[in-house]
Amino acid sequence: MSIASMVLTYTLQDDGMEPKMNRGDIAELSKEELKDGDIGVFSISGVGTVCREFHRNGDEYILKPLNKKHKILSFTKAMWKKVCKVVGKVVGVFQAFKKETNG
Repeated sequence: MSIASMVLTYTLQDDGMEPKMNRGDIAELSKEELKDGDIGVFSISGVGTVCREFHRNGDEYILKPLNKKHKILSFTKAMWKKVCKVVGKVVGVFQAFKKETNG
């Protein structure tokens, strides 16, 4: 198995990708290189680990949430290399089991 095809899982910790993905859902991640428009999980110094839509425009790296209450994060190439780490590309999502409550 090549490193690119290895799969990891990550439990989503925020609601930045709602309504498509929710806090507590489990994202299946691949170590494939991200392309423009892919959804990935990113570790960002001073922010934490987030799931966002990835975009690149020249030397600008952009992480866009689907949930409008979160801000778009934008980085220069130098800052990206300094503060961001790509954990993986989202290749699947499993919805968290939500226990129904009675009454």
